[in-house]
Amino acid sequence: MTKFVVEFEYNVDRAGRQGLYPAHAENLYRLADSGVLLLGGPLVGENAGILLYEAENRAELQRILDEEPYVTGGVVATVRIREWSPGKGSWVAALNGRTPELVGTGTGTGTGFGTGPETGTETGFGTGTETGPGTGSRAEGAS
Repeated sequence: MTKFVVEFEYNVDRAGRQGLYPAHAENLYRLADSGVLLLGGPLVGENAGILLYEAENRAELQRILDEEPYVTGGVVATVRIREWSPGKGSWVAALNGRTPELVGTGTGTGTGFGTGPETGTETGFGTGTETGPGTGSRAEGAS
């Protein structure tokens, strides 16, 4: 699947698009639910918006854009389409359908108190550290 960055520049202001907005929003929600629209939103301080699509090819993207209510309603002055190959950043793994490997360090301590029907009152403590993916150590105290 190919990713495309699409910029819509409008020929009317936000108020001029309000009549078409419900159909536009419904269309974008449908595309997002089907995994075609990855991100989208207005450009702050501009009369434009950016949308990130994932489609089989440029022809498929064009079919999707031809059905967009803002396009069919005539409020889009220009459409700029660029094929995009994301390479770096915190969202890259998610955009490419992978879960990023979590790497980190941390330490912690805790105390606990509880009652149970068979054991009476118990208290305990524990400490633990973990470093990096899949490695670490943990030490616990007894009640």
